[in-house]
Amino acid sequence: MVFRFYCLQHLLRIGPRGRRVGHDGGDDESELDAASDKKNEHSGEEEEPFFHLMVEYLAKAGNHKRGTQGRENSLLHFLMHSSRLFEYSCRDCYDEANVHFRLIYKKVMSLSMKGIAMREILSKIYVNVPFAMLSRTYLARFIGMRMNPEIGIDAAALLQYRIEDYHRVAGELHEEGLHVNLHAPFMDLSPGSPDPSVLALTRERFDRVRVLAAIFGAKRVIFHAGYDRRRYGFMRQSWVEKALETWSTLARAFRKTGTIMLLENVYEHSPEDLVELFKALQNEGVGFCLDTGHQAAFSGASLDRWVHVLGPYLRQLHLHDNRGEEDEHLALGEGNIDFESLLKTLKATIANPPVLTLEPHKENDLWPSIEYLERNWPWEW
Repeated sequence: MVFRFYCLQHLLRIGPRGRRVGHDGGDDESELDAASDKKNEHSGEEEEPFFHLMVEYLAKAGNHKRGTQGRENSLLHFLMHSSRLFEYSCRDCYDEANVHFRLIYKKVMSLSMKGIAMREILSKIYVNVPFAMLSRTYLARFIGMRMNPEIGIDAAALLQYRIEDYHRVAGELHEEGLHVNLHAPFMDLSPGSPDPSVLALTRERFDRVRVLAAIFGAKRVIFHAGYDRRRYGFMRQSWVEKALETWSTLARAFRKTGTIMLLENVYEHSPEDLVELFKALQNEGVGFCLDTGHQAAFSGASLDRWVHVLGPYLRQLHLHDNRGEEDEHLALGEGNIDFESLLKTLKATIANPPVLTLEPHKENDLWPSIEYLERNWPWEW
């Protein structure tokens, strides 16, 4: 028990990239040292006072010589990094400490974000995370920061984890009132494959995701549409027919549970590549998820063209940035994608705002993306 609190003390002193958290290393650190020494003299009965001191220390550290926005960013950046530091410094007691981190997250969020639009934004959007990373490392952060996860399910997760593992994570998310989307596996899968074995494996993988969607009570499940004219252009009609069989069977199953099924653009050259699918699946309630990074990296058509052609089916956005050459998954505003123009076009084109999922591949890119949305989102949160 003493060792666990020593690790927590170490965490509070060292912020992101090894920098000390606190204004000048003065009174607050001495206060924390004194509390820790006192803690070592007593049993675990005094965890609550120690917890409050940690929260107060974080608040003071973030408040020194900063305005409101600076305080928000300091605390939230610290929170986003803290549990990873803790995991590396104290793996043996990480599971036990998750409970304490969740309490710290919630308390600091309430201290630092009261009346701030950021908290409202977090409650309305989704953030992508692979199931393995969520289960092992990120669950405390998502719960503490009230972030709704869009959970990536890949082949490794389907093969490695038991159904009880999914129930455990789903139960904790449900207990906290968080919403869940699922992202289906896609690597080496093809919903319209001419190879019977590949097609059978694809449908089997997708059907397992359908089972997981029921466990998580998923609001939406997103699949890659999977068409690439460079691979399937010479046999397009056959590919589309098989894909429609795949998607329509799934869509009917999802409709029974109230889960929305969405198809996402990846390597499609233009929105016209997908129009036939969406028209055929319209009565099944299948919607379109526009991925901005995929459009910029792989499509030959403009974002305006995608919105104009598939706007009637648009239900969700996957937002991430790149420089137009690779699928980099950068923070919004760090690449070449004109999100301001896209958002204005959407505002003028569709009545209701689409669901948002942020898809950064690095932790440091998440918060700048949220700040970008705060400045530029054209609808009220």
